[in-house]
Amino acid sequence: MKPKLVLEELQNMEYSDYLKVIKKEVKKAATLGRTEFVVLSDFKFKNDPAPHAVLVFGEFSGKLQKYYNKQRKERSAEKDFGRGVAYFEENVDGTTTIHLGLEAGKAKAAKIKKNGKKLFKKLGLGNGKCPITDKFFDNMISFPFHVWMKEKDFTYMI
Repeated sequence: MKPKLVLEELQNMEYSDYLKVIKKEVKKAATLGRTEFVVLSDFKFKNDPAPHAVLVFGEFSGKLQKYYNKQRKERSAEKDFGRGVAYFEENVDGTTTIHLGLEAGKAKAAKIKKNGKKLFKKLGLGNGKCPITDKFFDNMISFPFHVWMKEKDFTYMI
């Protein structure tokens, strides 16, 4: 699946224009069951100072990969970018649930949920769920290490 959004124009879009495009993207992605995505959790649209979560669905290659790499450089201070895989689940009541699994980047699941509430509601996806990411961050431990670290320091940490 290739993204239909013109990524270079995203910064100059209004939120309502983004919603029109992303609604079609979600329908297409939901029929596939899963797709890759790029997310910006604190994106500001033209004429709208409020932060929004922005999802761009598509195969992580070509234009989408270039866009992600550009955002990674430009938005490193905001720590609001990420990429991963979205899974769509059809519920018994006819609604669809989206599960976002972040695989890379600095976006936080809590920020995506908070700033994406309006988006998920407009798309008919409830509040969005990030169970894979939530579980990972709830259970991860991070050790500092460097190639020049002494073996005894590394052993002490473990």
